[in-house]
Amino acid sequence: MNRPTLQEIRKEALDASNEIAIAWETLSSDPLYRSDFERTLTACEELVPDIEQLYVKLVRGENVLEDGEETAISYADREMFLDKLEDELYASYQVLDLWNRYQLIESITTLDKQSQW
Repeated sequence: MNRPTLQEIRKEALDASNEIAIAWETLSSDPLYRSDFERTLTACEELVPDIEQLYVKLVRGENVLEDGEETAISYADREMFLDKLEDELYASYQVLDLWNRYQLIESITTLDKQSQW
């Protein structure tokens, strides 16, 4: 089976990510929600490189723990893991896009508030 590249997964996810809206009213009115939102998106951002590395290694048939070694995972299990990693990458790329949009809008509104003073 020919697997998509990380760039292909990212492009597909970003094409669909505009459908995900940011709940600005809830973020503004609920500090706990805002804190959870920011913590979740930050954690996702930190995990993506590890998920990408796992995906690339499994696509190549490499051992995920030992560099330069072949994987001992069966073909069927490897395909199952790759399917799950593709789904996770797709969702993670959407979350990263959401996080980038959020940070951009936050920085603009912060600058706007500062310029009013």
